Amino acid sequence: MDCKECSDWGTRQQIIRLGHKPENFPCLCIAYEVTKKCDQHPDPFDCPNLIIIKLDDEYVMPIHDGGSAYKVIHYCPFCGTDL
Repeated sequence: MDCKECSDWGTRQQIIRLGHKPENFPCLCIAYEVTKKCDQHPDPFDCPNLIIIKLDDEYVMPIHDGGSAYKVIHYCPFCGTDL
């Protein structure tokens, strides 16, 4: 059985190693997603593995159609936290 507390601790450590503070995000799920980086795609809209991007004060889900279209999200798709 997985321990959520241990899993959350590990996720926090990953975010910290990337130079971010988890408490600066609305939830741990969003912090984990938006702090991911891709070595192959300098533009996050080009990377099919990045599913949430922070633009200014908004969190968006890119529409991977070859352009830079996106949909603003207002709730975390993983835990439901209000963004």
